[in-house]
Amino acid sequence: MHSILLCLLCLSLISPIYVQKYVPGLYQVKSAQKVYLKPSVSSKIVKTLKKGSILAIDAINGQYGLSSDAHGYISLKDCQLQRSVSSLIEETKVSRETRQLVIVNGPLQKGRYKVSLWTKKATWQESLSTTKAYIGKNGMKRHRHRGDYTTPIGCFRFTYAFGTHNNPGTPFTYKKLNNRSYWYYGNNTYRESDHVIPGEYLAKSRQAYEYALFINFNEYAKVKQAGGAIFLHCYSGHQYTAGCVAIDRKLMKRYMKTIQPAARIIITPHMQDIKNY
Repeated sequence: MHSILLCLLCLSLISPIYVQKYVPGLYQVKSAQKVYLKPSVSSKIVKTLKKGSILAIDAINGQYGLSSDAHGYISLKDCQLQRSVSSLIEETKVSRETRQLVIVNGPLQKGRYKVSLWTKKATWQESLSTTKAYIGKNGMKRHRHRGDYTTPIGCFRFTYAFGTHNNPGTPFTYKKLNNRSYWYYGNNTYRESDHVIPGEYLAKSRQAYEYALFINFNEYAKVKQAGGAIFLHCYSGHQYTAGCVAIDRKLMKRYMKTIQPAARIIITPHMQDIKNY
């Protein structure tokens, strides 16, 4: 009994190991840091960052952070958090209009982008995310035009849902696609027609449009040359889109069920620009 008590006393005197919890955000490099292709010091070195550099850390993998600025992983042990994504969101005007915010930013590596859903609870928290999303072939652009294969930069709403399957439980107006389904370029809306009309024939891209949400960029085609038909939809095997945002099918289905009509989506290449919305 005496030995058991002694052991318990010794254990109580041992300080618990502190595990640093890292979060996505803007970090300052406190000393020169190597950027790795993978989250390991044995991985290929992509570049070296100078002391004092500030960069976006978009995703956490243990003690490593994946950065869209550095296009690789860095050890966060010698980095200091300057601003979390949560605090950047808190500064936005749009955060006072919604409790759900989807953020698209990057690129990270190999043309992949991050798509994350942030939900307001006591604070803004990341509830769904992926670092394997794809956007327009030619990246992001603030003033895009039809056919330039870019994804629009800005803050938008989701206003319509459709797909090749039955409604998975989205609160948005939902249309199950059929052989008459088009996205009409004339007013940038869904339309059915027995004849070919100027627009995207949705039934042609069945894999991508298993589930989709319309991002209301240039809604009603108010700016004719800006184009439209910008969706958040399923990944279909292509490493880029014509301007939409593509994510894994299972995750897309979860987004369909989770996102509410008051939600907003911010599309920006730079994390620090989130606060401007």
